[in-house]
Amino acid sequence: MFLFVEDNGMDLAMAAACLSRLGARSSRVVNTAGKALEFLKQVESGDESAPEAVILDLLLKDSSGQEVMRYIRGRETLRKIPVLVWTIVEDDLTHEICRTLGAREVLVKSRRAHELREAVLRLRGLPPLSAGDD
Repeated sequence: MFLFVEDNGMDLAMAAACLSRLGARSSRVVNTAGKALEFLKQVESGDESAPEAVILDLLLKDSSGQEVMRYIRGRETLRKIPVLVWTIVEDDLTHEICRTLGAREVLVKSRRAHELREAVLRLRGLPPLSAGDD
């Protein structure tokens, strides 16, 4: 299960299709940092299962995705969950801050679904898809 933190409907649809194609059976989708934090607190308390990974937008309506990363990295029970930041922000400094906060990878959003698929495969430690699989 993936935790997907995104507030843009088009991006949600693209990511859902991508995860489905990769065989992800389920994902928890939330559209605010606050809801992501609520879910992560439930994981800590044992009321929810830990996600395989978090796909996180930075520019959320209520807060920055960086707050979610700080929370994850500050908790022993959560810090091993890989985080992929998927954002429209192209600033190198912001990307470096995200990596410092524990993001395994920062991917700039595009309409090329294969880029997101490849990033998810890397999170899972799997080889890239061959050209015929794309």
